[in-house]
Amino acid sequence: MSSSNKLRCLGYEVYLPTQEKISFWKDGRKVKHSSILLPGIIFIHITEEQRMEVLALPYIKRFMVNLSGIADAYNRHPIAIVPNEQIERLKFMLGEESSTVNIEPLNLKTGDRVRVIRGNLRGLEGNVYQNSSGSSYVVIRLENLCCASVKVSLKEVILI
Repeated sequence: MSSSNKLRCLGYEVYLPTQEKISFWKDGRKVKHSSILLPGIIFIHITEEQRMEVLALPYIKRFMVNLSGIADAYNRHPIAIVPNEQIERLKFMLGEESSTVNIEPLNLKTGDRVRVIRGNLRGLEGNVYQNSSGSSYVVIRLENLCCASVKVSLKEVILI
């Protein structure tokens, strides 16, 4: 049983972002499977008291910390918190199976804030990013963690 399922069985609200992928075997067969988007990371909605209980579980290694936060007297940084709104946006992006979500490091240079106005991702808000080949993406930021992006046509977005 996976760590996320174990936590869920204990009554915790958890989210493990996954994405459907198709793999091609050497013999030509196609296999559809679920792939974890952020290996080693489980989002969990808990109180500080519950955090101490979860940390005591043998299959939980540690909580991510916000390295840009102010360290305490023992040089410990605050726990990284991803706002619910950002988790909901990631769920929305992953819910659209015809779009592939890519994970990029936090050092992305993001541009103008936009909203998708057409297509299956209509309503999604994020920042425009163009890679070196000229492809356009809408990027959402998961605080202290990464950026998730999905390829879109600039004809499908408006400046907000």
